[in-house]
Amino acid sequence: MSKVNRSDWNITRKVDYRLMESALARVHWELDIHRRWVVDPTFYLDQTLTALQDELLPPPPFDPARSREIVARMKNIPQILIDAKANLHPLRPFAGLAISNLQSIRDKLTKVEPQNSTMLKDDGDGASLVAPFDQATQSAINALEEYRTWLQQHLSSM
Repeated sequence: MSKVNRSDWNITRKVDYRLMESALARVHWELDIHRRWVVDPTFYLDQTLTALQDELLPPPPFDPARSREIVARMKNIPQILIDAKANLHPLRPFAGLAISNLQSIRDKLTKVEPQNSTMLKDDGDGASLVAPFDQATQSAINALEEYRTWLQQHLSSM
């Protein structure tokens, strides 16, 4: 329980405090109790593919800031999956689901690349983001396939 004296606060401040308290309680639940980031390989698919999808889904046009964010999210995929391998002690059912979700990942991302690279704006400084996006996509595909293989190789010991 909180040790902050809130008796003289107005309702608005009390509500804000409770909202922050609730947000922190959720973080505690997710990181320390539920620990999905340790047991569920699909957590890292959410951190990579779902995050990318969330940025791609709103209708075009892509402004320079959104274009940079799309490229950055694609570029982040390999490192996030390296972190996943270091953090995970996965449970077999979750690993099976992640493996299944990654079965045709090359085909899916290969379709995303040309459909979206033509809509990317320059980075705001006049540099094209098409080549960086294409390179990041290939790196992401390789990393996701390696992640799937890693899960398959460790499935029997989960």
